[in-house]
Amino acid sequence: MKKLLFYSTFTLIILFDQLTKLLIRLKFQLGESIALIKGIFHFTYVQNTGVAFGLFQGYQIIFQLVSLIVVFGVISYYFYTKPQNNMVVFSLSLISAGAISNFIDRLYLGKVIDFLDIRVWPVFNIADSAIVIGVLLLVISSFAKGNIANARV
Repeated sequence: MKKLLFYSTFTLIILFDQLTKLLIRLKFQLGESIALIKGIFHFTYVQNTGVAFGLFQGYQIIFQLVSLIVVFGVISYYFYTKPQNNMVVFSLSLISAGAISNFIDRLYLGKVIDFLDIRVWPVFNIADSAIVIGVLLLVISSFAKGNIANARV
């Protein structure tokens, strides 16, 4: 059951992220913005050569390597510790899927496509969201159980 949770979440996040980025690239001009909720939530097409939320622009090779290291580390942790807590499994899947999906962009496009614009934060994408949510859930789980590796449900 844990493997199904991990692999299905991993696959769905990558597919959803890549599909939404493809649609944005096909339907929007670079810099174009459409309000879904005016002044609050927009789709805005930007290209990001940095990391999440546009930070550290211009270090593509480093981010490709860091992405691979993070994914390797997270997946190794998953297989080495075999966490029993569903939240930990889900968290690790979100983090690795987000990192892989943004890595795919960097590898094939040389940059990451961002489009979710809440106006008070830099523009981001589904993969960025998955990474942040995964880290937050992992932190919550570690506090709830005392330590991540021994968390059992």
